[in-house]
Amino acid sequence: MSIPPERIYGLGTGPKVEVLKQLQSKPEHSGLTLHFVEDRLATLKNVIKEPHLDKWNLYLGTWGYNTPSEREEANTISRINLVDLHDFCAKLNIVPTLLLFTYKERFLS
Repeated sequence: MSIPPERIYGLGTGPKVEVLKQLQSKPEHSGLTLHFVEDRLATLKNVIKEPHLDKWNLYLGTWGYNTPSEREEANTISRINLVDLHDFCAKLNIVPTLLLFTYKERFLS
């Protein structure tokens, strides 16, 4: 899987809530099902506070920077779905080690 650099939104892009608003307002995204996978529960809670972002399907990546208690809490929030690395990669049709390598290569180098 190859993702063009202009389609990767990272730390320098701006606050995630604002980036999601910008992405959903693009005409080419009209009518699409929108998915946001995040590893911080606090960020997902911020998204939920924004009524304009109700169209987004929200996922907490269980392999990321969150604790078992945060995952338990997320499980009680109806808008948030937990997704583990294996299922996430299966949906993208990629091998988990490739995803982690790509992430490490792009963001940790």
